[in-house]
Amino acid sequence: MHKNSQTITKSNKPQFVAIGGFLAWLAVLLGLIALFILSPQLFSQPAQGLRLGPDLPIQVLADADGTLTIEEVAALPDSAFSTQHTTFNRGYTHTVYWIKAAAPPVAPASMAAPADPLWLEVLPTYLDLITVYQPDGSGWRAQRSGDTVVMHERVQVRQAVFPLRAGAPLVLRVQSLSSMQVYGTVWRSSELMAHLASSEWSSGMHLGISLVLALLIAGAALVLRM
Repeated sequence: MHKNSQTITKSNKPQFVAIGGFLAWLAVLLGLIALFILSPQLFSQPAQGLRLGPDLPIQVLADADGTLTIEEVAALPDSAFSTQHTTFNRGYTHTVYWIKAAAPPVAPASMAAPADPLWLEVLPTYLDLITVYQPDGSGWRAQRSGDTVVMHERVQVRQAVFPLRAGAPLVLRVQSLSSMQVYGTVWRSSELMAHLASSEWSSGMHLGISLVLALLIAGAALVLRM
């Protein structure tokens, strides 16, 4: 009996060592994942854009039929719009919305500000169609982006981004079959690039976690079979 118990103890010892090593490897791996995900926030200053609503008041108009043109919207008095100082959110609706904002009062970031133009980023990425209008002296310049716009007709990044004319007001026409919410932010070009790089870094790491988890499951299966 005593010899049998010693045999069982000896046979279990390699398994305990293997499990301990696997848990240590798991802890180190999870720590590295957290470091990779958080490194853009830990080692760089967060860029601050100008948010539509909270920072720059917006005027909102519902277009139930979706038939209004930019000329008709621009001709309407301010009383036709509702003003809000919060992020635009209307939930699930098929109504088209127009959102007006004054020229973004973004101060020059540096002496090189003329070479650091303004951009508008609009989230979430699942919005079907976003059209941004700005007056250009001869009429209205229109730019389109969104989930239903083919990539070669828009700025080729995952987010909807639009170059802006400094000193000009902007009007957004937003149409979507998904939840109607608009998180608009005005950035300097340099700030936008840093912001997008940080976002894509985190997004890539989150996708990589799926592969890491698959490897962890395979490793756990091997350890438990030992």
